[in-house]
Amino acid sequence: MRTVAIVGSHTKAKDTAPFDQPGVDIWVFNAVAGRADTWVERYDLVFQMHQPAIYRSPHNREDPNHWKWLQKERGIPIMMLEDDPLVPDCVAYPLEEICERLLPRWYQTTGGYQAHKRYFSSTIDYAIALAIYQGYDRIELHGIEMSSNTEYAYQRVGVAFWEGIALGVGAIVVHYGGEAIFDRPLYGYEGNLEHDIIALEARYDELTKRKQEARTAVNVAEMKLDDVWQGEPKDLAQAIGALREAKQHLGYFEVARDVIERHLVKARAAAKAKRPYFIDRNEHEEQAFTAQETCDKHDRKMKESAGAVNVALQSWVNSRSPDTLNWLKKFVYQHIGHAEDLGRAHGAFKENLRLMTIADRAITAAGGEKAMELAQLEMADTELMEV
Repeated sequence: MRTVAIVGSHTKAKDTAPFDQPGVDIWVFNAVAGRADTWVERYDLVFQMHQPAIYRSPHNREDPNHWKWLQKERGIPIMMLEDDPLVPDCVAYPLEEICERLLPRWYQTTGGYQAHKRYFSSTIDYAIALAIYQGYDRIELHGIEMSSNTEYAYQRVGVAFWEGIALGVGAIVVHYGGEAIFDRPLYGYEGNLEHDIIALEARYDELTKRKQEARTAVNVAEMKLDDVWQGEPKDLAQAIGALREAKQHLGYFEVARDVIERHLVKARAAAKAKRPYFIDRNEHEEQAFTAQETCDKHDRKMKESAGAVNVALQSWVNSRSPDTLNWLKKFVYQHIGHAEDLGRAHGAFKENLRLMTIADRAITAAGGEKAMELAQLEMADTELMEV
């Protein structure tokens, strides 16, 4: 069985890529293979599917020496958009041949004009297509997560499309990770518009544990600060920063847990009464918006109070008087209080945002806006029955 491992840049690839399997071909991207600090142990092909202005630039973000590396002959093909005579190992990507073989019956009609359709949204698409074209029986993808909402937001579709083409021609496709691309509920089957009690309980337990850990960190930081009030300014500043961070984390996990607990109590009560407890997407959105505004307010207060702390700390260093120390403590605890308030607002924002994302996925899988409208009508009927 011919196998190719298409290895992306995510750190997960370090653990999963089969560098120790000599029978597996390794394909990598851009400058990763030539960097002095590369973690790529071996490779059989490099994709550099950018314009010359990009890969020849001395300001290359991945590796400023990338252009020098490309100009040296190594006997390992560098797949490029077109032939570059300055790159000895350059191989022009067979775009036309691939499209003729793999997409011969795909058309798009616009304004009465029909044209062949093509879809390549990233270098990964080109790599999967080439693997299909070259007849690999097994295609593995490592370190291809695309989890952030940058250009990956539209590139994910292309990866899914070409993995589908690979499956269609009979190849085995194994994607290590890639949850951001494929972690979606099954439309209709898994589109539950009710809160999942088991998931809420698991999240509540997780946040309870994180809150306990944060509380322990606060206790340690408070004891450390008590020990260094009379010490060196550097140690005192570090202790203040440690307590501020610990308090901010504690506020975050306290409120995040409160958000889940509120819905868990309602979901359990609804289950006991044998009625549904629907996900109210609007509620999560409103609470996230309110919390975000609160975040901005406390962030300003925290930054303003940091200035007061710096002035008081300098006064204490210069005078070492008990009155100045009391003044410093007052500003420090005000500053830390604002940090905790910021953490609490951030916890409310992030947890409601997470629930809003879950709601969006559930609504989409259940049938979109029409399904949500029916659920809201049923929710209103339930509320009238309770009255």
